[in-house]
Amino acid sequence: DQYAKKVCVEKYDSNGDGELSEREAASVRFIDSNFFGDYQKVVKSFNEFKYFIYAQGIPKSAFKDCTLLKSIHLPKNILYIDKDAFANCDIEEVHIENLNSWYKIVSVARISPKYDLYLNGSLVTDVIIPEGASLIYKFAGCKSLKSAVFPDNITEIEQAAFYGCSSLANITIPEGITTIKSDAFSGCCSLTDVNIPDGVTTIGDAAFMDCSSLANINIPNGVIVIGSYTFRNCSSLINIDIPEGVTTIGAHTFSGCSGLQCITIPKSVKSLGGNIFTGCKGKLIINCNIPSHSGAYYLDPFYDNKFSEIVFGDDIVAIGDNVLEDAFDENNNLTSLTIGSNVALIEAGCFNRCVNLKTVYCKAATPPVIKQSTLVFKRSPCLFYVPYEAVNTYREDEYWKKYRHFIVGYDFEKGEVVPTEDPEPSNQEIVYHSSRQIELKESADFGAKVIRHHWSKETGKGVITLDTDVTNIAGAFRQCGSLTSVTIPNRVTSINASEF
Repeated sequence: DQYAKKVCVEKYDSNGDGELSEREAASVRFIDSNFFGDYQKVVKSFNEFKYFIYAQGIPKSAFKDCTLLKSIHLPKNILYIDKDAFANCDIEEVHIENLNSWYKIVSVARISPKYDLYLNGSLVTDVIIPEGASLIYKFAGCKSLKSAVFPDNITEIEQAAFYGCSSLANITIPEGITTIKSDAFSGCCSLTDVNIPDGVTTIGDAAFMDCSSLANINIPNGVIVIGSYTFRNCSSLINIDIPEGVTTIGAHTFSGCSGLQCITIPKSVKSLGGNIFTGCKGKLIINCNIPSHSGAYYLDPFYDNKFSEIVFGDDIVAIGDNVLEDAFDENNNLTSLTIGSNVALIEAGCFNRCVNLKTVYCKAATPPVIKQSTLVFKRSPCLFYVPYEAVNTYREDEYWKKYRHFIVGYDFEKGEVVPTEDPEPSNQEIVYHSSRQIELKESADFGAKVIRHHWSKETGKGVITLDTDVTNIAGAFRQCGSLTSVTIPNRVTSINASEF
């Protein structure tokens, strides 16, 4: 490159012949930051760099903002690549002469977001990593790498070792590994299966983030901490088992895992970061009592989740308590909810606007207390399945009686409905059946104020509840083609002639 040559001659041409000899290049021990100076925006290649055989390293910002630099040949004896050495570069080819020397380089930054690595002119696709190799940022951005074999005595996979290796499809993590550090395999979008050995106790932040083809991965029983962003945007991940013993799940850990079919939070979890399940669908099982947070949405573990089924395990004692108060509000994907047998409290706001929630299985023999019950299940067109022995208890309970027409007896051991008689409507209730919820117009007149309107998508049954006895019906059911039946309260004395 003419500009690279111009800079090198200006800096290191000791004999003044207008050329840079190999001997003159070999005399250089240290290169400058902002190496190309005014030419940083025009240099396209620096393959002559290989002749700087005694240069000790690449300092901070040495090639920063060399936006046209596409190819570089690294000297065989450099010992380090400093922070921001290649910041804002888009290098396509990195050439080296010796893999053993390559593994000795200590890096704190990647060379390029996407590059091919060449060893003596041959494309590097498969590597066997030697003992003692420094792997920090070693292959970060190397898109030519397809497989890597680790030495048996390695104990950790270092930070960003394979960050952005988009072609890496095969790795075997040896049994001696205890820690997978942050960003170790982030962006390895060709990885499909990873087996993490039993000795691993910590999986660092973003370790497998953006591994969009990753369908199967195990978390061994010894893991205690799963870092933030660890599996973010692993959109092909179908199932993942979090073992008992995990105490911490960091922020955004599974956000964007849109293919998840089922995930379980074990009882051992004590700390949850924010936005862990953003965009997640499928089934969520919660077996731990969720720790509270400050209330800010970005600290809510379940913010903007899309789960279609949620199960609260039998060890849960409360749903809400600040952290879950609005966690599942406005989840339009939620169709099924199971409340564990020991839940005693449901906070205000929970499931308020889950407009597609069809079934709620409440296993508790004693009806849970519902705080501000007007704000729970308010817009959820659901049926409530409760222990068949407790049907009447629920129907008469202070908090649950407003749903008494939608409470069904259920045998949780057999998994089947136990038939029970429907409760008689009161004089403050109009019960109807329709294939959709009746939309009450402002002009509807019952001689009383509507305080609640609940309809079950599962059965087509709806109940309009008034604040006093219903005395007349006018303008409520006119032109309701979906209506199949209406039970008129005994106190009604007037019905509009065109009502039905």
